[in-house]
Amino acid sequence: MKSPSELRFDAEKHQYFLGKKRIPSVSEILQKVGLSKKYDGVDPFYRDRGIATHKAIELYLKGVLDPLSLDPAVVPCFDAFMKYITAHPLSKIRHLETPLVSENGSFAGTPDLITEDCIYDWKCSKSHDKVAELQGQAYKILSGRSIPFIVVELHDDGIFETFDYGTSTEQWESVMALYEWRTK
Repeated sequence: MKSPSELRFDAEKHQYFLGKKRIPSVSEILQKVGLSKKYDGVDPFYRDRGIATHKAIELYLKGVLDPLSLDPAVVPCFDAFMKYITAHPLSKIRHLETPLVSENGSFAGTPDLITEDCIYDWKCSKSHDKVAELQGQAYKILSGRSIPFIVVELHDDGIFETFDYGTSTEQWESVMALYEWRTK
């Protein structure tokens, strides 16, 4: 993993740069190889709720969230998050919404949370997408650590569901090879 300080992330365009060189994101790569859907057509309510839920979790983990400030649409997903961390306490936080780039500069991404012993991805959805396993493999490479990747789905009924994808990174190399083939 290169130092995050060398990496620049344009949040508005969701693009990563090392100097002037644009680095493809994990989600961009998965879309380009046909493994992930484009989210352009997602209902803005669900997109915005997901963004707001992620921000609420980030602020909570930084210790600065005022829970009374949460939009009512976010509350059930945030409650599911609170239930999850109560049942599964988090270890020491290493990275929280931190843009990272691979050692060779071939891809970048922003994992939701990396702790001492796990990488987490929060999803506000009830329709699980198995491509998250590949996303997690990329995040494990970005973190430079062989730790489990866990997707925590935060449902709008206040319930959570987890998917533990372990420590494997085997398929990511194939994804990158297909990406290189498609882009050349």
